[in-house]
Amino acid sequence: MKVTIPILKFNADNNGEGSYRYNYETANSISAEEQGEARGEGTHARGSYSYISPEGERISITYTADENGFVPQGSHIPTPPPIPEAILKSLQENAAAEARGDFNDGRYRGEGLNEGQYHGDGGSSEGYASNGGYRY
Repeated sequence: MKVTIPILKFNADNNGEGSYRYNYETANSISAEEQGEARGEGTHARGSYSYISPEGERISITYTADENGFVPQGSHIPTPPPIPEAILKSLQENAAAEARGDFNDGRYRGEGLNEGQYHGDGGSSEGYASNGGYRY
């Protein structure tokens, strides 16, 4: 079954020099508007659209589209939970270390090793604890 939805309003302007603007509204409560312009090798646009969800809720989105991609905003768009405090602190410390030029690739390089803390010469059982390990 084909359903025809009337268009209540439609406007479109394109000056031929890279900028444009359009908007429309339909009888089933869908509406959209956008304006933009060509810049360099891409288009920068901003706009919005809205519609009624199957549950009867009005869904409204505003957005920008540019070198950062399509960036929508709307109250119904899920947001991630906040970053836990310990992870946030670790990320901040990592960023600060990177800014100082201190890169940690995970390899052990003897940091914190005190040569005098181990006993024994490694060539005899002298210096080993009775359980086979090193004495500290």
